[in-house]
Amino acid sequence: MPTPDGPAGSIPGTLPSDVTTDDIGLLASGEVSFYSSYPYSAVGKIFFQQGGGSFSCSGAVIKSNEIWTAGHCVHAGNGKPNGWSTNMVLVPQYRDGSAPCGQWNIDNLVAPNAWVNGGDNDQDFAKGRVSNPNTGCTGMLGFAFNQSYSQNFLAVGYPGNIGGGQRMIFCSNPLKRTLSGNPSPYSIDCPMTQGSSGGPYIINNSSLNGNVSFGIPSVFPNEVFSPYFGNEAKGLYDFSF
Repeated sequence: MPTPDGPAGSIPGTLPSDVTTDDIGLLASGEVSFYSSYPYSAVGKIFFQQGGGSFSCSGAVIKSNEIWTAGHCVHAGNGKPNGWSTNMVLVPQYRDGSAPCGQWNIDNLVAPNAWVNGGDNDQDFAKGRVSNPNTGCTGMLGFAFNQSYSQNFLAVGYPGNIGGGQRMIFCSNPLKRTLSGNPSPYSIDCPMTQGSSGGPYIINNSSLNGNVSFGIPSVFPNEVFSPYFGNEAKGLYDFSF
């Protein structure tokens, strides 16, 4: 099994003002029961335009004015200046068109050069700056890096194949496999597909430790892969807009 590329670390999250939590407990999957309960409260659906088309992804609140998502949600990975997404909005706790915490405008984006210039799945992560956040409603996920691959991961997102992209879906499962890479992407059993990209992989019911990136359904059906959060991911987390 691959090894972390540095000392493990974690940054604590922040509960929403109206403090409620939902401890996962048993391994399971399906629609989230209480969208306003932490850590689900910090997850939302992202709407954006890229390359002339309209798309959706998923994301999570990580700082008072920042959100985290997949690299391919913010840039086409083709090295072109016009590859960046535009008109990007996060709707935390979105459900059937509702926006209980408002619609957050994302006014600046950043992703690793390895993704922007080459579409490197090992670094398929990104973050955005929000101009009108409401973290009292959502709280913020913590951030964990250089952790063991042997974790139980809670993946959360808005897949089009389950609930039509209108419902927040979760999968809570242990590590399934790793692939070759630097660092190595990894998967869990989870049937989510398009639309869940960028949704968080959460450990310890509080810390972001990966994000939905890609699947290989012809080889590994019903598995979702995440990039590993090592030093590169921590560097992006630390980046100041």
